Amino acid sequence: MSNSELRKPVNPEMKDTKKRRYRTKSYKLKILEEIDSCTVSGGVGAILRREGLYSSTISGWRKQKAAGKLNNSSGNSVDKIYNLEKEIRKLKQELEQARLIIDIQKKISNLIENKE
Repeated sequence: MSNSELRKPVNPEMKDTKKRRYRTKSYKLKILEEIDSCTVSGGVGAILRREGLYSSTISGWRKQKAAGKLNNSSGNSVDKIYNLEKEIRKLKQELEQARLIIDIQKKISNLIENKE
């Protein structure tokens, strides 16, 4: 059997798999600062749950910070690009929703006109 025969057929109803999350340097530093300043019992766990993070992720970020990889000087342009790309994705989704609503409104309008 070839590899193509072993593959399962693609189901068009299934959503794409989630993409790997990218966290900006400023986000990582903000979360680390928030965790370090937390004094309430169970507060760190609450932050991790709120942000959807694991303690192992925070450990990795602390190692990055200690190694000097989270300094803000070189990451500003990367953060800006990431934020702009995020905004573009959001706006594209909103545009698609608006197009669907307009399409539905047109169909309803046509149905009403045909009844009269």
